[in-house]
Amino acid sequence: MPEIMCPDCGTKRLLSHGDRVPDEVVRGVLVCAGVGCGKWLPFAFSGESVTLAPQQHIWPPLLPSVPVTAAAVFLEAELSFYGAAYRAAVVMARAAMEAALKAAGVKGKDLFDLINNSGLSKGLKIAAHDARFLGNGAIHETSPDVVPLTALLALDTAARVANRLPYPRVKDKNASS
Repeated sequence: MPEIMCPDCGTKRLLSHGDRVPDEVVRGVLVCAGVGCGKWLPFAFSGESVTLAPQQHIWPPLLPSVPVTAAAVFLEAELSFYGAAYRAAVVMARAAMEAALKAAGVKGKDLFDLINNSGLSKGLKIAAHDARFLGNGAIHETSPDVVPLTALLALDTAARVANRLPYPRVKDKNASS
């Protein structure tokens, strides 16, 4: 059985897979049980090898300038994607995009207005509206047509929107006046 080590606290655990088809790939999210850690680790488990997903970026990684509020929601979208919860990934990507727009100080009564008032390029606004539409469909529809590609498009767009927004500077509380 493969051993997983938490990159934050160093706690080691064995990963067991029970009864499964030999060529099956199991994806999910591990939560570190180290004292006080709780780090979420997306993974893929195939045969006897484990790949931790944070080292792979299918969509653009968020820039350090993206506020923590939006980045935390985006992380939930990523974890949903790696856990094969594609509908949840699309919904959370939509929520991350909305959180980023609000954090950037964009005004509007709903996500439609936030996108239109964002100052983003025409092409990125079109992509953002597409992701908004996908998110709305994932929230309100019960059809099973939310596939990995749908989630990938929503995550990619949410990351590109979040990375292109100008965020207000946060004052350093330790800086002298």
